[in-house]
Amino acid sequence: MFEFRNDQGAVIELGSNPQPGCAADPACGRHPALHPSGSFVAYVEGTAPQVELVVLDLDLDEELRRIELPASIGEVTGLDYADDTVLVNRIDPDGRLRALVVSVPNSTVGEFGLTGQVQFLREAIEVEGPVEILEG
Repeated sequence: MFEFRNDQGAVIELGSNPQPGCAADPACGRHPALHPSGSFVAYVEGTAPQVELVVLDLDLDEELRRIELPASIGEVTGLDYADDTVLVNRIDPDGRLRALVVSVPNSTVGEFGLTGQVQFLREAIEVEGPVEILEG
């Protein structure tokens, strides 16, 4: 269960705040990810094979998008949200860590090509020498 709160800690009255008892309901919204602007939040709703990514505009208090995720989603483990893209980390039905890449404006879903969990880089890192991608 999650709630949106202001800087004083009070619950913000939004239609997107879950109802009491939602923590025990697997169909309730899970894995909220706040956009860096603070104006949007994404979360997943439903259970496999019918899982949707929901994007809310917090400034307008309205649903912006509802995007159906693949039936083979497996178990969602977390989201990351930046720019116009949501990364959906998951454990696929074969037990592998995989990620989906969702374009919010286009409502399109693709799969990240490598095995593992992914997130957006929030700060530039300094690297000396070449960067090598290891698979394993």
